Amino acid sequence: MFHILIAGSSAPADIIGKLSGFEITAVSETEECIKEVLAGGYDAAVLYAPGSDTDIFNLCKNIRKDSHIPIMIITESENPEDIIKAFESGADDSVCSIIRTDELSARIEGHIRIHEMLDDAVMPVEKEYDFGRLRICPSSRRVFVSGKEIELPNKEFELLAYFAEHPDEVFSRKFLFEKIWGQRPVGNTATVMVHINRIRDKIEKDPSEPQYIQTVWGAGYRFSSNSQEA
Repeated sequence: MFHILIAGSSAPADIIGKLSGFEITAVSETEECIKEVLAGGYDAAVLYAPGSDTDIFNLCKNIRKDSHIPIMIITESENPEDIIKAFESGADDSVCSIIRTDELSARIEGHIRIHEMLDDAVMPVEKEYDFGRLRICPSSRRVFVSGKEIELPNKEFELLAYFAEHPDEVFSRKFLFEKIWGQRPVGNTATVMVHINRIRDKIEKDPSEPQYIQTVWGAGYRFSSNSQEA
């Protein structure tokens, strides 16, 4: 049975009730939540955000700094901007609190299994990708920019590594979502754009004029192998 951590100062009973079939630990304080995550033993974290609760988004960022477990944010808001905020804060998924019980459980289990597969994935030890000032080491899951190591969460790394393995090919957001997240996109695929923008912020000299991950208008994204800038 998967062990789920639920965090939020006012997570309603019906949200907790929708998570039957899981072992559940509920906390209300931010510090307590982070302490529980660091202690380990959880398969996923579910954060409840009433309205546009910026505290939950900040909590998600803090969890993501120290843990790669799946994070889902449940919000009462259907504002697309709040969904984007959730992904920008490091969440794997964001859903409205009116979500059906079976869909909520399926989403959580899906994210857990994807993370397990990523953790168990074996990449070639000898293979590294060198693109000028950018070096990607799949076997150790490390990325260096101008000789300095940078931190990339799971899905950001998987996206960048996939691009590096398939340079100069164009991939749609839908394809990338299915490939990296392991499921068919429900609604839009904004999470792909959010993750790519976050990668650009970390690897590009000028994220507004990306040299590595380039936008191919009307088609998707392409990783340029000709970006050999110093």
